[in-house]
Amino acid sequence: MADEPHAVVRLLLKRIESHPEEFKRGRYRWADIVKEVDMFGFDADTDALDAALRDVRLTEAHEEMMEELLNGEDRRRMEAEYESSMAISQLQQLQQLQLNTSHLNAPITSAATSIISQQLKRD
Repeated sequence: MADEPHAVVRLLLKRIESHPEEFKRGRYRWADIVKEVDMFGFDADTDALDAALRDVRLTEAHEEMMEELLNGEDRRRMEAEYESSMAISQLQQLQQLQLNTSHLNAPITSAATSIISQQLKRD
C-alpha cells in the first residue's frame, strides 16, 4: 500500500484547487477519473480526494441553500405563472386552429362517412 497519493490523485487535487467548478454536480468534467480512483485507489488516494471534494461539494450545497433561502419562493411563483401562461397560450392556439380548420373537417367527415357506409353495404 502507498503512503502518499498516486500521481493522478495529486494532479486531481491541484485541479480541484485551481478549478473547483470542474468538480461540481452537473458540470463534473473529471467524474470518470474520480470514479477510477474510488474503485482502485488505496486509502491514501481516496482519503485525500474525499477531503478535497468535500470542500467543493459543501461549498456548492451552501450556495444552493442560500439561493433557495433568498429566492426560492419568488422563483417557484414565477415558474408557476410561466407554466400557467404557457398552458393558456397553448389552449388558445388549439382553439384558434380548430376554428380555422372547422370548415375542412366537415367535407372530410362527410367523405369518411360515405366510404364507411359503402363498405358496410358491401359486407
